Amino acid sequence: MDNRGSLAPPPIGAVEFVFGTLMAAVPAGVVGWLVMTVLLPWWVARRASTRLDREWRDLGSSP
Repeated sequence: MDNRGSLAPPPIGAVEFVFGTLMAAVPAGVVGWLVMTVLLPWWVARRASTRLDREWRDLGSSP
């Protein structure tokens, strides 16, 4: 019983535990996949492009 005298709900079972875990793990996996396959390559390419642009400008300003 809870503090108001009502029956408390039963503890969760194995099925509910597995379902809840999957409901948390699937979105986390999708976010991880997006970071590794989309955002990380985009960030690396952007940094490389910036570095190449800087080197190109430095090359043009040399005597």
